[in-house]
Amino acid sequence: MASTHTLSVVALGALLSGLVLSSACGQPAQVTGKVVDIWGKPIAGATIAVEGVKEQQVTDAKGAFKVPAPQTTSRLMAGKDGYIKDVRNIAPVSDDAAPPTVSFELYPDPGKVGFYAIGKSSYLPLPSFEAETKGTEVRALTGIHDVGDVALPSNTPPRFVFSSKLRAERLAQLNLQLTRLEFTKEATLPGVLGETPTDLNLWTAVGVEIPYDLVVLPSRDDFLLKIRKPLKPGAYAFHTQGALTTKSYDGLDKMPKELRLVYAFEIK
Repeated sequence: MASTHTLSVVALGALLSGLVLSSACGQPAQVTGKVVDIWGKPIAGATIAVEGVKEQQVTDAKGAFKVPAPQTTSRLMAGKDGYIKDVRNIAPVSDDAAPPTVSFELYPDPGKVGFYAIGKSSYLPLPSFEAETKGTEVRALTGIHDVGDVALPSNTPPRFVFSSKLRAERLAQLNLQLTRLEFTKEATLPGVLGETPTDLNLWTAVGVEIPYDLVVLPSRDDFLLKIRKPLKPGAYAFHTQGALTTKSYDGLDKMPKELRLVYAFEIK
């Protein structure tokens, strides 16, 4: 009897092990991940959706989520009110492969048109100033009276979010430029009667255009601008249609007011 009882226990254990293994093997693969903002702070309550799947998931207090792995290449979307949604393409998971881990970094939605420097923990809205022209009938300079109080460090290339109502194609037509500024108190400019001393008291553009990379965010009308190299200390500004580089006295008058706006900041 004792040996029969022992065999029964062994058989029962083997059966239970087989059931557990079978159950584990039958579980569908899951894609795991995390949603944070661009400063690395977890975003709780973000919606996670797989393209073509009605059921959606929500991130927990740590920004973590799990969704069933798709059977075909699909788009995985993350979003929450107050943020610009993001999208990732995920491939189907084979039987012998580990499910992927997907991370999202969401940009806060600025909510208003303008330029926003990405600071250490928040956006820093750049102040806007209307460009104006001073000079003679022959030669003029354009500039702005002030550069505001947004100061960024010089040890890393700055990044900006430009929130607009424009598509990338239209933005390209506007020729968005970043230039360095220099305060010009006065200048001697050519006039009808010869060289003419002229009071300016303007921040004017100097040097060449500063290169940057433009990334279209998933909202399609918000853009990430990444300056390629650290900037030297000084004042800088974004402007369109050559608002700060035109030499014509009436050049600005031909532009709509919104295109005469200049967005300035300093590097310290």
